[in-house]
Amino acid sequence: MDFNELSFDRLGSWPIHVRIIALGGTFIFTLALGYLFLIKPRLINSNNLEKQQIDLKSRYQSEYKQVTALPEYETQLISAQENLTRSSKQLTTANEMPQLINTISNLATANNLEINSIKPEQESTKDFYVVMPINISLTGDYHHLALFISQVESLQKAITFDDFTMTALNHKKNDGSGLTLLVMNATAMVYVPKSL
Repeated sequence: MDFNELSFDRLGSWPIHVRIIALGGTFIFTLALGYLFLIKPRLINSNNLEKQQIDLKSRYQSEYKQVTALPEYETQLISAQENLTRSSKQLTTANEMPQLINTISNLATANNLEINSIKPEQESTKDFYVVMPINISLTGDYHHLALFISQVESLQKAITFDDFTMTALNHKKNDGSGLTLLVMNATAMVYVPKSL
């Protein structure tokens, strides 16, 4: 059979196998057009909607956790503010430095310590605070030096001791008995809030 002899006007007279092939081709072509223009856009839209749903669900869960944790965050914030207030009171302001040095001198004198020197040094600036070192050199017995350090720490100021050394001195009393005195050299690191 010659395909040039086939005409759409005489479709019914086509051989059965040609009609089946034409019908199958038309069916496949219709399916392909339906898939490309009807099904595929809806599948893409459906996939996009699924992704949006997953994103929205994830965001919802994240925000839900934040909302349910809000009372705990508020409690932590109040606690942090209280800690900040308490810590701020322990910082010495630059204006309080002369008074602090005077207090340290008075504590040394009250503990029968000989003041060799109490000398402020160059400050160093950190991220949120300034460290103001004070070199301290005192002479006295172990007991009084320990009391002095304890009393400085009880000032409830942010002070730490660095470069701490003690050297023994032999000291003779008038009656000939020996008394061991110590020379304490230390750097008191005073923490001052950084001015903005």
